[in-house]
Amino acid sequence: KILPILLFAYGLALTTNDIYDNSYALIIGISEYDAINPNQSYLNLNYGASDAEAIQNLLISQFNFPAKNTILLINEEATKHNIIQSFSDIIKKAKRNDRVLIYFAMHGMTLDMPDGGELGYLIPVDGEIDDLYMTSIAMSELKNIALMSKAKHILYLADACYGGIASFSSR
Repeated sequence: KILPILLFAYGLALTTNDIYDNSYALIIGISEYDAINPNQSYLNLNYGASDAEAIQNLLISQFNFPAKNTILLINEEATKHNIIQSFSDIIKKAKRNDRVLIYFAMHGMTLDMPDGGELGYLIPVDGEIDDLYMTSIAMSELKNIALMSKAKHILYLADACYGGIASFSSR
């Protein structure tokens, strides 16, 4: 009686390799905003960079993400340009049977709209609170990136003080 149960369980035991062809990650962590913007009024974050490094190690050691497919941007590396460039690189590489994980540990902020509602932004190390639109990454941009990607699954993880309206429908 146990043999059929074991065979059934074995048949259901899938590995990551059975589900995905490849895995990609963009991991961003900012602890030291004043390294680039000493005049901005951001508080430095205690664990942004170290959390990002821990996530990268976890993805590689426990979740079979190839080290060559993980991009880590911490502190002064986490500029808006570098983040957008890294998104672009992953979008070009990820295929239909791949997975993508994007992790943010940084400040977030919302911009109140004149007629009500708000727009959420993730603030890179060179972001300016007086010009969020030009210097930060709109939460709506994350939806656009998901729509442009061929990847089977994209998971966004945001550890931000307040990243604004982050929910959007699946593609």
